Amino acid sequence: MFYDSFIKLCEEIGISPTRVVVESGLSKGSFTRWKDGGEPRNEAKKRMADIMGITVPELMAGEIKKPAIENDDGISNAEAEFIKVWRQVPEDKRQMLQDMIIADLKSKGLL
Repeated sequence: MFYDSFIKLCEEIGISPTRVVVESGLSKGSFTRWKDGGEPRNEAKKRMADIMGITVPELMAGEIKKPAIENDDGISNAEAEFIKVWRQVPEDKRQMLQDMIIADLKSKGLL
């Protein structure tokens, strides 16, 4: 069942299931649907997997084929990719992007 696999993966990765659901743009009622045997739509699966730093097949299988954390600094694959992209952003645009991210997180109650 998707719900059980999802909860197990969140614990393994060290991320709150609620955080994944909220950041994916899903409602907290999703948990109830999943407990009843449902599963997220494909778009939501992709967003959830990205947030968790895993692939959609890993999300659906409930099993991580490679460690979500690959370095000694405790940075996940998704975070490492974000850092690579961030370093390519011109310095004069970084503050604007940071402000937008912070505003978005605040509007979702995550900060």
